Amino acid sequence: MFIKNPLMDVVAQADSLHLRVLAFSTTLPATPLEISLLELFNEATDLEALCKKNPRARMARPFFERCIHERILLSVDERGRPKLPDTTDVDTATFVHAPRARFGGVHSGEQTHSASVREHADLTFAFVGIPWDRDVSGRAGARFGPSAVRAASGAWVQSLDPLSRRPRGFVDHAACSPDDATPVILAGAAFVDAGDVLAFPGDAADVVRARITRTIASITADDVIPVVVGGDHSITRPVLAGVIDTMRAHSVEDEICIVHFDAHTDMGDAQEDEHGRLVLHHGNVMSVILQECRQVTSIVQIGLRGLIKESQHHGDDRVTAFGIDHVSDVQAIVDAIPDDALCWFSVDIDVVDPAFAPSTGTPVPGGMLPRELISLVAAIAKQRVCLGIDVVEVGEPIGPADGTAGIAATCLMRFCHAMVEAAHLAGEDDDADPPIDDG
Repeated sequence: MFIKNPLMDVVAQADSLHLRVLAFSTTLPATPLEISLLELFNEATDLEALCKKNPRARMARPFFERCIHERILLSVDERGRPKLPDTTDVDTATFVHAPRARFGGVHSGEQTHSASVREHADLTFAFVGIPWDRDVSGRAGARFGPSAVRAASGAWVQSLDPLSRRPRGFVDHAACSPDDATPVILAGAAFVDAGDVLAFPGDAADVVRARITRTIASITADDVIPVVVGGDHSITRPVLAGVIDTMRAHSVEDEICIVHFDAHTDMGDAQEDEHGRLVLHHGNVMSVILQECRQVTSIVQIGLRGLIKESQHHGDDRVTAFGIDHVSDVQAIVDAIPDDALCWFSVDIDVVDPAFAPSTGTPVPGGMLPRELISLVAAIAKQRVCLGIDVVEVGEPIGPADGTAGIAATCLMRFCHAMVEAAHLAGEDDDADPPIDDG
């Protein structure tokens, strides 16, 4: 059963007509006859039955199928209402110019290219944007984070070897040395862009969070590593729910440690609403996670700073904190992370000093240098088993010298490379000869 997308409109362009859904970056050329036939879907209609009884509909079936792919015709729920997708396609720019991809069983012509890239890759990372910032207590604007980070990656282009079809990787100038003038990172790792989670103005928070969880679960179920950009920090809770859903589907009960970079603890009080559910916002996301996610057994917080009243401090035995004065002790930080836990990285960009990352909602002076953050994220990720990463609270650039989104994009790339290095090291260990048993 399908119904016409209520967000669709008809646009005249030069000598042709186009069907357009701005929210999904969709434009589809159509004839006046085809547009008139869409009126058959003003109410929920069975396409098979319609084509059997209506000759014109039967002739227009290829057009209807294109409309389904382009989300001009939507499937309906049990009440006959249109089911909006969980994610929107990105408009033009994608992260590192990666191919677009949809997950959860939705395919179109663009997915053929992304599937080919993934087929020849050692690891695949899916960039997901979550433009949601209605749960902030400071300045809003983090909904622009996904587009800002995509734009910041515009100079980086993923390319493939023409014969093997394997991703070539990138030359990392920061790692240049007299011994290695062209150090390559991310060789064999593929990127795809899964678009943005749908978040219309007026959408209820629970509805958007459910879309986030379904989107992340569909990505991780495909053995693809989510690389998420918010949005405010509240998005980490539904993102983690999607990861845990996939783990449970595969009967994986491993403990999870959140490696949390932030100027703030995000351990605020979690009050219950009238339905007995915890009220989530960006200042209590870690408190909510500890109460609702039993698989999260530890959180290691890095880069904390600022002064609060003693009565406002909430301690928890499962949380280990490294204030800004102790971030240089890399080994102590790594040792605080259980080596048998799976790690989810959550980076609030305000962990960086606002002199370098001014586009964030609650800046705190005296933060990390960008290089400190990027190096520390990579060092930890290389030594632990990682599930993925989110970078949150990135706002729209406030000027040409604003490097906030660029820091976030670089942090993501170095995290992904650390995962690739860890996978290669694990492969070398597996290939090593077994020890000789003298007994």
